[in-house]
Amino acid sequence: YHGGYPDDLLASLSFPASIKKMDRLTSKEATESGASILNHVAVDPLFEYRRHLYKTGPLEPGATVLLEGTVKGEAAEPVAWTFRRADGGRSFYVSLGAPHDFNFRSFRVLLRDGVSWAAGLPDRPRPGNWSDDVTWDTD
Repeated sequence: YHGGYPDDLLASLSFPASIKKMDRLTSKEATESGASILNHVAVDPLFEYRRHLYKTGPLEPGATVLLEGTVKGEAAEPVAWTFRRADGGRSFYVSLGAPHDFNFRSFRVLLRDGVSWAAGLPDRPRPGNWSDDVTWDTD
């Protein structure tokens, strides 16, 4: 963590090129790296939002960036990533999580599947409507 960009800047989220190049997010490589977490994450309004974008790069070698955020005129910053330790331990990180973010199904699915991956649970089937009805009071 190296500070952040001003809150009034519009940050855009996207999948990094390394994720876009993976032919199948269900491959062994994707499962091992944690990229399979994105199997059920859709691009929805979550990917354009007004939130504080942290400066988190560069990451430890071996980390897999799942999402990156960009503020106009600046380099992309990792927003969600995974890391596998030499002893087999798994870490999942996401810098999103403001109350408003929980209104987006993609964020809730990302959070659920990221925690499941870090815990070593098997890949989940495509989610049903379990998260569609979640609302948060943001007042």
